[in-house]
Amino acid sequence: MLQEFYRLEQPRFSQNEYAFYEVSDSSKYGDFLKCPSCSCPISMRRWLAPRKVHLKQAKRIGDLIFGAGGGDLLVSDTFKKNYEKSGLKGIKEFNPVEIISVRPKAFSDSLRNIKLFEAVILIRFIRVLFDQMGTTWEREPSIDYCDLCGPGGGGKNGLYASYRNIVIDPNSNFDSDIFHPINLSGTIILSKKAFDFFSKHLFKNAFLTPCSNASSSFYPRIRENMKSNYS
Repeated sequence: MLQEFYRLEQPRFSQNEYAFYEVSDSSKYGDFLKCPSCSCPISMRRWLAPRKVHLKQAKRIGDLIFGAGGGDLLVSDTFKKNYEKSGLKGIKEFNPVEIISVRPKAFSDSLRNIKLFEAVILIRFIRVLFDQMGTTWEREPSIDYCDLCGPGGGGKNGLYASYRNIVIDPNSNFDSDIFHPINLSGTIILSKKAFDFFSKHLFKNAFLTPCSNASSSFYPRIRENMKSNYS
């Protein structure tokens, strides 16, 4: 029986239900992670300490907070503590994040001292099978694309425009419960065990879609409520 996997959705910043973050103008970055086979970048540049953010639309703070220019995602102290007791694998480390401003200002006093952490999610040698995902290509992969980090991801690996669903290669080494597939590294995938963990704790601003229904295009569909995603 095939394993079940789920995609963690990243809401658009135009939503107004939960806060999102923007990094400080003084943020510093390290190098890209590189494919061990072809040495091409397989990640964004790593966000370095001190990690400082501005919270926007801060009326409600989720247990997961998404943003641009920082790490994979920010998480609450509640999420961190429950994850550390869960036995799950895939988050390499939790790095403290400082809140330097809050908007609207009306919530500033109550939120400036909450604890937030960058959750660093590992890129694993787990591949998706684009040829089984109804993929359309913005730029077709070259015939000599990397057999580890390709197809997909840019360069000679090609650049996808859309896909109908996500198919995880069943021959992969499944050593993590939360991970970035190596040839779909901007996407966060959860195992059934991780899905059950999220369902048990009902983390705020955590929306999950079965990979069998997880499409992507220029206009991604955003899930409306937690209840429908945990049913």
